[in-house]
Amino acid sequence: MCEIVANEIVANEIVANEIVANAQNEIVANETCEIDTTSWAIFHQYVTVMNDYLTHFMATEKFKKRDCDSNFLLMNGFTTLTHVFKITLNHINVEKAIEQTDHSIYYYTQFIEQMEENIMYDLNVSSNAASLFVYKKTIQHLLTKTDTKNAVLKNAVLKNEVLKNEVPKNEVLKNVDYVLLLYRTILDMLLPCYMLLPCYMLLPCYMHTLLPCHKLLPLHLLAIAFELCQNNTTEATFKQELLNILLFINHFPAGTGTSTSTERANRYDYIHLYVKKYKHRELTLAELCQKKAHPSYADKLKNETPNNYIKWLFL
Repeated sequence: MCEIVANEIVANEIVANEIVANAQNEIVANETCEIDTTSWAIFHQYVTVMNDYLTHFMATEKFKKRDCDSNFLLMNGFTTLTHVFKITLNHINVEKAIEQTDHSIYYYTQFIEQMEENIMYDLNVSSNAASLFVYKKTIQHLLTKTDTKNAVLKNAVLKNEVLKNEVPKNEVLKNVDYVLLLYRTILDMLLPCYMLLPCYMLLPCYMHTLLPCHKLLPLHLLAIAFELCQNNTTEATFKQELLNILLFINHFPAGTGTSTSTERANRYDYIHLYVKKYKHRELTLAELCQKKAHPSYADKLKNETPNNYIKWLFL
């Protein structure tokens, strides 16, 4: 029995990885999708549907139990839905990508819930099989199409864009990739912190409202995403701002085990403020390293307000 389960895990994982890998390879040669908007506008639509996923999955009985595998299944679904979104976006258009990602929420969550009811439930089998099921329902058919015609269309489209002095679609798609990576990085940083918090927290903007932490996290992610989509001008400028933000969120020291879960969750306050007020200011790795080597760095991070701390980084 163990051998059968092991073989099923390997088989499902190989097939799922092949579907994603083949689709990503085809993306290089297939940029004829209909894109007439900016990367941050596309990101705004992506965040909306992914927020629905987080809210929906966190409302399931599986997640409410806070089982040890809940976070893994949540993030596996997040990765799966993001693959569906990116691949559909590159092959067709934004509207279809949103539609397929929205459908994937139902496919993934229903599959996980049904697998959990099965007496033979296994984490690896469930997660890999769920991803494979979603891919087959949404993007596998895209891999059967030939790219001969698309290659010709691609050259014509790119030539027209150059003549019109428009931003090439590949620049928009690259920035979409960058901002999705940034968003995932923020989620990876915040999720463990929020899951260690007490079951309920006071939400500052509603002083008499207690919210479960699993409902607080999507709201905070949505707030950061909203600021990311504000006051953008060009794709080149947006790309630099994404780099600034990525450097900032990755400069925090790794958890030492001595800080409380509440203090670690306060990273949200720093990230949200930086994205809202300081994303336009260029930040370099050398500057961050210099500040982190400063004797008062730890004291500044622990005792200063987020606004004063960020200002100090730019001094």
